Amino acid sequence: FEPDLAARRRLTDNAFLNGFEGLVEIRPEAVSSFQGKAAFTTGRDTVNRLVDSDDDTLWVEVPVTTMDRAIEGRVPTAIKKDVEGCEANVLAGASETLCSESLLALMVELWNPDSGGTLLTLNRAGFIPFNYDPFTRTLCQRVDAVAGNVIFIRDSDSLQLKLRSAPPFTI
Repeated sequence: FEPDLAARRRLTDNAFLNGFEGLVEIRPEAVSSFQGKAAFTTGRDTVNRLVDSDDDTLWVEVPVTTMDRAIEGRVPTAIKKDVEGCEANVLAGASETLCSESLLALMVELWNPDSGGTLLTLNRAGFIPFNYDPFTRTLCQRVDAVAGNVIFIRDSDSLQLKLRSAPPFTI
């Protein structure tokens, strides 16, 4: 999901360059707790986000959906979300998705971990915060989930086994 045209073009190019164009669906929508239209900032590059329409920053109107509505009938195993501080709103529209047993991990960029009950919502759905060490290919449970990129995992033992058995590759 990428409502910003310039960022969506870069994402599409990146998917093509990596041979993923047939494996990913790139949608021109924002994700939140409601369906409809909303104000989305423009001209801020990677920190564009949903705002109130009376915000005095530059914005454009974009379509908005919920995670539950968007993936209806599909079963994701992992979700990556980077929503510039709107984590709680996205989770509010993802209650069915979070309950899906197939969902094993969420990679989340947290702006304010306690804002809107984000950590509590993920914890109630059975997700625990972890760090991943790519050099040792191991997961390490986090004591705290401070702002920044965090991996929330439901079944760490199963995922740890997959990490150990996956063939290594060099970049």
